[in-house]
Amino acid sequence: MALYSVQCGRSPRASGPNFLILVVDALRADHTGMYGYSRPTSPRLDEYALQGVVFDRAYAQAPSTFPSTAAIFTGRYPSDTQIANERFFELSQKCTTLAEVLKGAGYRTGFFTANPLHAYDSLGTGEQWSPGFDQGFDEYFVGSRLYSNRLRAAAINQRATQWIGQVQRPGPFLACVWYIDVHTPYEPPPEFRDLFPDPYEGKIDGNKEMRELWETGKPISQEGRQHLINLYDGEIAYTDSSIGDMLDTLADKGVLANTLVIVTADHGEAFHEHGQWVHAFGLYEELIRIPLLIIPPQAQTQSQPSRNSSLAGLIDLMPTILDYAAVPSEKRPDEMQGLSLKPLVEGTETAIGRHAIAAELGLPLKPGVEPTAPLSGRTIITDRFKLIETWMPDEPATVLLYDLEQDPLEQHSLADEPDSSDRVELLRAQLKLILGEKDRLVLQDLPEHVLARLRALGYL
Repeated sequence: MALYSVQCGRSPRASGPNFLILVVDALRADHTGMYGYSRPTSPRLDEYALQGVVFDRAYAQAPSTFPSTAAIFTGRYPSDTQIANERFFELSQKCTTLAEVLKGAGYRTGFFTANPLHAYDSLGTGEQWSPGFDQGFDEYFVGSRLYSNRLRAAAINQRATQWIGQVQRPGPFLACVWYIDVHTPYEPPPEFRDLFPDPYEGKIDGNKEMRELWETGKPISQEGRQHLINLYDGEIAYTDSSIGDMLDTLADKGVLANTLVIVTADHGEAFHEHGQWVHAFGLYEELIRIPLLIIPPQAQTQSQPSRNSSLAGLIDLMPTILDYAAVPSEKRPDEMQGLSLKPLVEGTETAIGRHAIAAELGLPLKPGVEPTAPLSGRTIITDRFKLIETWMPDEPATVLLYDLEQDPLEQHSLADEPDSSDRVELLRAQLKLILGEKDRLVLQDLPEHVLARLRALGYL
């Protein structure tokens, strides 16, 4: 275990609620009950969802851990926050993080993660390297050195609840707890593995073969694929049980009533729906559509969870929390690109002023890929359509267009159909305006009908 502490100075006394962010690494939305999954993977989350708001169209801003962590902690798109680095994502020290703002407002701040990527020198190279996510945290605890010997959810809960219960420093807290159990290797505890039994006796075991599948994307038998899904679902069920235990404990101690709880994921997981396994290398729905449940303070249990279909993302968590903490505008970073979801949680509004949300793919940690020539990509999602563009250096971009209303599994791209050309042009223009690119978009070169539509959407 590694423990990193940041000494905190004197700060004003805060009066807002506590904030508890629970991140389940690699949890795709459609494998949980609150998103319609038929298997009993998440009975405790489904129960707690009756007290909150489920966001039906929530997206990670990247399909991997580093950039998604940056989006959560800065409210900005990942490419806006990282230091240029040939091998790793590193958060710029110039970024103002959620923990820094809340610490300045009188909160005590703690990060408790079982993902070894959050540690200094997490790859064991001997280099003094850090991803930079410790900015603003009084307590920065990384409980695993390797994925194969990771700290389980129950143990990371114990560490976090012990810190939450400290009374040496009064006042509210921000605690982020990051679970790694659902991430490969898929090795659920026996009682949860037994929830989804199968007769498979092949060599695919959720551990040794997973790296090869991740690297090559090779197909396997349907029985082997289903076996992996069963193991994955078992890990979800275990993590769900542990989250339920943690929330129960905080409720029993009287802490939960004054706590805003956010349950989400950093990205999803692929099971060869589009020729990919695990995560990090694509922008399809299984990789970036994530669960997002927000339970406000003093929540009341309803017969059904409240639901909202607005486009939401990890970049929205920081502005939402700062709204609940009543942090004044002059104390907030100007660079935040997310929108506050507080009006949607409280039911004072049904939608926020967003026409589209984006995600990006870059600098993947893929063995064998030259760091100077990675596959890069970006996507934009609107109420109905989704455009994905990917490219290799010095090669033209590949563009895909999906109608998510008619084709939610993204099986048939419309990009090359003649009547889609205007839509593709508009979405690519929106994408460039949201994320920018090295070669700045020259707006004067766009057709007038595209410019008119961008003006109507509020981009110009």
